[in-house]
Amino acid sequence: MKVGKRYYYKVRAITSSGYSNWGEIKSVLASERTNDKRLKCTKLYISKSRLKTVESWLSGAPEIVLYIVTGVGTSVDEYTASLLYTSEVMEPNRRNDIQDKWWTIFSGGMITQQWNVDDSNNPLLLNFVWVEQDWEDGLTVPINFTIVEPNTGIEFTVDEEYQIPDSKGEMISCQSVYWWELKSKVYSSNGFGFNLNEY
Repeated sequence: MKVGKRYYYKVRAITSSGYSNWGEIKSVLASERTNDKRLKCTKLYISKSRLKTVESWLSGAPEIVLYIVTGVGTSVDEYTASLLYTSEVMEPNRRNDIQDKWWTIFSGGMITQQWNVDDSNNPLLLNFVWVEQDWEDGLTVPINFTIVEPNTGIEFTVDEEYQIPDSKGEMISCQSVYWWELKSKVYSSNGFGFNLNEY
């Protein structure tokens, strides 16, 4: 079998009484992967230059979220219109834990949902959209400030609330994973990398 090629087949039973009718046509896509298995990522890599573009604070550690989607787009919002999976926030203790080196995620890695390709409605391609997420969607921040009237010197204290704009953050990388690729592989592009295994 050639990896990535779809094969079609049908079967029938042969007994001492003869042959049964042929069954319906089935197909299989040649791959090392196992249907319905989960995917596991245990480490990430980001170069200094790539990190600088998404986390401008020189001492700041990136807050990374993974979105697994089936569609394509040019922004985080467009990609996540076809969202299948959202990870919890992954954040190293220090910026240097991940900058120009492989950083181990948590203690046991990150395990995604099952990947099922049983029928034509299920995806043979998943896009892994990695995002540096600094804002919380819809977060309200209290702001207190004092105004001094210049002629009298009387002070007025003002309490206001500021609504932080909704944002899914800055895209670090989007990389495509095909069903027929190796089930244990390192993906790397534009200074960002991650490993992916079958779990």
